[in-house]
Amino acid sequence: MEGQGTNGKVFGDEEGLSVLRKQPGSRVWTSFIECISAAGVALKPLIIWKGKTCQEQHYPKDLGPFEGWKFTYTDRGWTNNAIALEWLLKIFIPSTQPENPSDFRLLVVDGHGSHTTDEYMWNCFINKIYLLYLPPHCSHVVQPLDLGVFSALKSRYRNLLSQNNLYCERTTLGKRTILEVYHEARKTALREENLLAGWRATGMWPINKQKPLRSPLLLENQQQQKNRVPTKKAQARVAQAPPKPPRKVVDSQGVWKTPHAALDLTAQFATLTIAKKGTKMQRVLFKKVEKAFNEKDLKVVMLETENEALKKRLWDLENKKKKKVPISPNRKFAEIKDIMRSRGEFVEEEDSTSEESGSEIGGETEDCIVVEPRRSARNRK
Repeated sequence: MEGQGTNGKVFGDEEGLSVLRKQPGSRVWTSFIECISAAGVALKPLIIWKGKTCQEQHYPKDLGPFEGWKFTYTDRGWTNNAIALEWLLKIFIPSTQPENPSDFRLLVVDGHGSHTTDEYMWNCFINKIYLLYLPPHCSHVVQPLDLGVFSALKSRYRNLLSQNNLYCERTTLGKRTILEVYHEARKTALREENLLAGWRATGMWPINKQKPLRSPLLLENQQQQKNRVPTKKAQARVAQAPPKPPRKVVDSQGVWKTPHAALDLTAQFATLTIAKKGTKMQRVLFKKVEKAFNEKDLKVVMLETENEALKKRLWDLENKKKKKVPISPNRKFAEIKDIMRSRGEFVEEEDSTSEESGSEIGGETEDCIVVEPRRSARNRK
């Protein structure tokens, strides 16, 4: 949803009867199709806008971070049979080509209707792709994206939207802001460790059949998990856990490192205290310098955020006209080069060989067949 929704945290006065909260008023849905592998790799996403066409003003000024992303549109902003088939042929198959052409691939999908059409299954068959359909109503237990990625993605997405609202005067968020926020949230959520953790949590890879069966998300096992008492082995493991190593404040030659954050100053003061070299004056000095570091970091973050908000606002004022992104009739997805072409920033490389061959043909008219236009009946008279 192109908005934060209602499931967010709000700070307010306990004596007040109500709390006013600024949030985007848009409730338009946009679909993001993601695909991950058991090797910890994520494919480029496909974004499905709600609308009749792809508009140039929906995209940020800097298109570099979105290289390789695909964009399309539907009347409701949801996927359909044609888009699912196009995603299979133009994104999944080219991006997952095995080194040995005779090897097979495995594609794990849910039971959505777009994955069960005859054309979709036939193209998987001829391209040596095995289809594995997840059981219905079990995605919260056996879907790697649901267990390892989407939770962190949505949490980060909401936090970034809240930060954006603090410096944004508009009530409704545009598609460009949603795209930028999703890109930042995606960098945090779709990390390799999160992707691998999702596969492990489902028991699909490495294969562990007991993982989904003993999942605390299942209703029949949920109460048993809450009432379970930790075993002696688990208690001993927690008791023998090694302490967190302290931050290194001195290099190998015994020279103090320059502090770059308040935590570095805290670690240096702790080192002085252990060595019994710290005095009262030093403690006061360290606290004041640490406070100055925190104030400086907070001010820098606020200025950077405000600067980004002003840049977006300036881009909004400069880019008011609606402009359609032209897409080739042979393709369903818009690419970065299509957006750049609509802005006049994309210059196609001229084919020098075709120009040379054309000039040679034009010079030797005796080797060409010249077809004269047919004269009309009036000219023949």
